[in-house]
Amino acid sequence: MKGNSVTIKDVASKAGVSTATVSRYLNNSRTFPENITSSIQNAIESLNYVPNENARSLKHNKTNVIGIIIPDMVVYSYIMREIERVLYNYGYSVIMANSGFDSKKESILLQNLIRQRVDGILLASCGHNSEQIKTIEGQGIPVVLFDRYLVDMPNMPYILEKGRECVRKIVEYAISQGHRKIAYIKGPEEYVSNERFEEFLKVLDEHNIEHCPRFYYSDVTQQDKIREVSNDILNHIDEVSLVITTNGKQIKNFIMTAHERGMEIPKSISITGFGLEEYKTLFLSPITCIIQNHKTIGKACSEKIIELINNRKLMGKRSIIEIDSEFFIGESVKNIN
Repeated sequence: MKGNSVTIKDVASKAGVSTATVSRYLNNSRTFPENITSSIQNAIESLNYVPNENARSLKHNKTNVIGIIIPDMVVYSYIMREIERVLYNYGYSVIMANSGFDSKKESILLQNLIRQRVDGILLASCGHNSEQIKTIEGQGIPVVLFDRYLVDMPNMPYILEKGRECVRKIVEYAISQGHRKIAYIKGPEEYVSNERFEEFLKVLDEHNIEHCPRFYYSDVTQQDKIREVSNDILNHIDEVSLVITTNGKQIKNFIMTAHERGMEIPKSISITGFGLEEYKTLFLSPITCIIQNHKTIGKACSEKIIELINNRKLMGKRSIIEIDSEFFIGESVKNIN
């Protein structure tokens, strides 16, 4: 017999027990004497029986699958890897999807995950889908938000980086190296991005440094836009000595654009910001940047979603876990004192 044509009745008949006994054995709902356990297991192996997981998930209303939506596969690659590793150890598989900083696409992806009956969702949201997230929670499906805070959803579980603290470290270091003409490249227009930018301006004010709004860029998420902004800054290097970026993709594309134009980092212009672990060694000049503690973030996300799946009474309650990040000092910021 082929595994997919063998039924639980065939297993029960060969093992000499009832179908109910086989069902309980498969679902670990009872402990059986060793002779019965051996008979059932031998029957399963000899018949090459494969349980119908779809039928079992329908019966138990559980799929052991977690859905994950992030806005950028590159920026979130390390966190995704850790989430997948931790959830696997809990017995869960993952479905990963990339919204590409598109809130409409994010909404469609959320719908798709619900159709696939995931047990829970981990979401780094682009925003504008709060009502849909509330509806999903209303259906009893837990959602954990990470890396991005939604102002209109305060009563949610969040896993966040200490954004203000990170920006302060970056700007204070840049100033200590003599930089006053600083460009700033923001990410998507949402709370965390705006919070970081506010802290940037606050630190400048504390040091009586004049703002340069001409070189403050908003909603720079796609590669074409990053290249456009990079070229604009590089066209005015007499007015800008240092660039602060807010994600690893921006750093990589800015450096590539500079190199294509025959400019060197940090000889021609300095750069720092929020980067990736690999930026310590990837470029000729190791990049001075904030590096997320992706293992801690991934572990916290995984443990929180498992906690909510196991205790849905905790859903709808505010909780914020803030994670420290590393500030790595490389060679991409020139001392111009």
